[in-house]
Amino acid sequence: MKNIFTAFLFLISLTVLSGQISEQEKSMSVGIYNSLTLELPDTQRKFAENLWKKYLKQFKGKTRRNKKAKEYFTENGNVSGIGGVNMYSHLSGSKTSTELTIWIDLGDDYLNSYAHSDQYTEAEKMLMRFALEVTREKIRIELDEEEKRLSKLNKSLKKLERANDNYHRDIRVAEEKIKKAENNIKENEMSQEETRSSIEQQKAAIEAVKKRLSDI
Repeated sequence: MKNIFTAFLFLISLTVLSGQISEQEKSMSVGIYNSLTLELPDTQRKFAENLWKKYLKQFKGKTRRNKKAKEYFTENGNVSGIGGVNMYSHLSGSKTSTELTIWIDLGDDYLNSYAHSDQYTEAEKMLMRFALEVTREKIRIELDEEEKRLSKLNKSLKKLERANDNYHRDIRVAEEKIKKAENNIKENEMSQEETRSSIEQQKAAIEAVKKRLSDI
C-alpha cells in the first residue's frame, strides 16, 4: 500500500512538473542545439547548482566545469533510459527563480522530442526527479529550521521552569523568615513585658533606698 501511495504521489508530481519543462534550441559553448529547460521557481541559483553537482554524480561520467561558459560538461555519462551520452548543463537565475538547461549529445544528434521521443521522455523524468530532489531539500532545510526553533523554545521553557523553581524557593525561604520573625516578635514582646516588670521592680527598689536615705 505504501509503495502504491508513493508511486501515486510521484505521478502527480510528474504531471505538475512537466509544465515547468520546455524544449528549444539554445546557444551553449559548442554551438546552438536543442535543449531542455527546467524552471525552478522560488529557488536560488546557488542552492540549485550545489544540488545539481551532487545529482550529476549518479550518471557515473566525468564532470567538469567550463568557467568561461559557466557550464558543466558530463562526459560518457549513463542516463537511465537514454544510455551513454555527453551532457552539457547550465544554471541561470534571479533572486526568485532558477532555470536549469541541459543539452544531451547522443553522438549523431542532440536529444529532441520529435526524433527521440522515448529518450526525450526519460530526460524529462530525469529533470523531474531533480526538481523533486530540490523540493525535498527545501523541506529538509525547513524541517531543520523548525526543529531548531523547537529546540530554542524547549531551552526557553527549561529556563522559565528553573526561574519558576527559584521563585518558589525564594517564597519558601521568605515564608520561613517571616515565620521565624513572627516567633521572634512574640519572644520579643514577652521579653519587653518581663523587662518592663523588672524596670518597675527596680524603680520600687530605688524608691525604697531613697526613703531609707531620707529617714536617716
